[in-house]
Amino acid sequence: MQERRAARRFACDANVELEGPGGNRLLGRAIDISMGGIGLQLGAAVLEMLNLTPLGGVVGPGTPEVRVRIQLGEAGPADVLTLCGVPRHVRRLSREHYRLGVRLAFENPAQKQALQAWVDRLHGS
Repeated sequence: MQERRAARRFACDANVELEGPGGNRLLGRAIDISMGGIGLQLGAAVLEMLNLTPLGGVVGPGTPEVRVRIQLGEAGPADVLTLCGVPRHVRRLSREHYRLGVRLAFENPAQKQALQAWVDRLHGS
């Protein structure tokens, strides 16, 4: 089956912090990344944060924007990339774990360059 994504996706393993509306924050893991989006593994609290049903599925229009802070390396705060995004889908992985797909948006060219450099490292370019 052919991939229908606009940007190639790569497996990754990075700490993330998801900040939802009202400043609520959840810790999780980035499990895949592309220049267009990120797949996050989070606890069930993501459902409450985004007002979603436990069944998962496509996230409806009007879902609030979130901030995703990705720990790109070991240098502490200097290696954190913060991006805005819109949740697109949620899938239940287990009783306590959910996968959240977030479409990313770039507020400035430096963010896009930083993400591209990380994706290139993951790809081995």
